Amino acid sequence: MQRRFYRRVFVSRLSDAVSRCHFFANKKSNTGWTEFAQTKVVPEYVAIDKTGKQVTAIVKYEGKVYLTVIVDLARNTVKAEGSLKKIKKVIQPFTKQRYIDIIEEEARFLVSDSEA
Repeated sequence: MQRRFYRRVFVSRLSDAVSRCHFFANKKSNTGWTEFAQTKVVPEYVAIDKTGKQVTAIVKYEGKVYLTVIVDLARNTVKAEGSLKKIKKVIQPFTKQRYIDIIEEEARFLVSDSEA
């Protein structure tokens, strides 16, 4: 009789421990991390038209232009020509879209800086 009682207590405690583990395993964490990466390829701003609110930038590597981005803030448009596929290993973890976003953010800063 006493063995059965101890088995039930052990099984009960074991199931409680397992349920607690599942509770903590399924709990979402509010913490995260930020990845800092050195940019080996930096955009160059070749034309900045402050009156027309237009900025042209290029992304080049070893003298060759791979991407040209034209940001027209007056019309709120971004035009990108080119590809970064050939230098994908060099620009990792960045993507083409990330470079476009960087250029667009800098263009907004450059044009707003001239207005102030």
